Amino acid sequence: MVGDGPTFVSYEAAFCSFFYSAPPSNQASHQPHWRVTRLDWRAWLHRVTIAADAMTIEVKGTAGEGVTAELSTPTSRDIRPVGRTGRLRLRLPHGLAESSLLVLRQGDDWLDYRYFHRPGVSSESDESVIWHQPGAELSLLLAGGEGQHVEFKQEVPSAKDSKKTVLKTVAAFASGEGGTLLFGVDDDSNVVGVNATDLDGLMLAVGNMIRDNIEPEPPYHLRPAEQDGKTVLVLAVRAGGRWYALNPLKPEFYVRRGASTPPARMHEIVAKFGGNNAAASPY
Repeated sequence: MVGDGPTFVSYEAAFCSFFYSAPPSNQASHQPHWRVTRLDWRAWLHRVTIAADAMTIEVKGTAGEGVTAELSTPTSRDIRPVGRTGRLRLRLPHGLAESSLLVLRQGDDWLDYRYFHRPGVSSESDESVIWHQPGAELSLLLAGGEGQHVEFKQEVPSAKDSKKTVLKTVAAFASGEGGTLLFGVDDDSNVVGVNATDLDGLMLAVGNMIRDNIEPEPPYHLRPAEQDGKTVLVLAVRAGGRWYALNPLKPEFYVRRGASTPPARMHEIVAKFGGNNAAASPY
């Protein structure tokens, strides 16, 4: 790689950008459910607050000068000096884009970073990242439509076939990169809402449906949200780093491909269970 360019979280992402002119999505070989960093006392990201139109960065450390913050998205790159106050505000005219990479650096040294695989609904466990104005985040999910990490359901299902459709998606999100289901939104991204007078019953039904049919129980967070005067149930499913099986007595494994949820192929199942090591599978 020659010349100035955006920062990449992996070699694969840099290769795709340089040779295939692909935007720096930084998704290649990235596991969003874990991050390993070496503590660098020169500077670190103490708190990152993300609002609908701006990102506020608070930096702590011993370094006096020369520390910069770089925010790379698939379509833009913004580099700013941190300054003596340790506080920096970056404008986000269109909200935070998917596959955004925030890097704190001094020269060529990476001091700390945060990778935002997708704008989420406060489902991550990183306490240094604060999602402000959750209604705006919900608007972003709605505006993006259904896709790899988002699915809409008009209502909480009660019929067996409709339940299985939801459960397949939950299992695929947990087995893959995570995702969000919105109950109370139709296929055209219109908010129709759920029955706000029975929120407790609806949330209990969703929780029981997941617990009774997926093994092990996937990591998720379920909460109500208001949009256009109507109530939406937001089911944020985190990546679990393993397979989550639907129908444990006769396990079924699913993956997410675009906006669809097909059964996993044999080689995908074997690879995640550890190749030919049968002992890696609990089934």
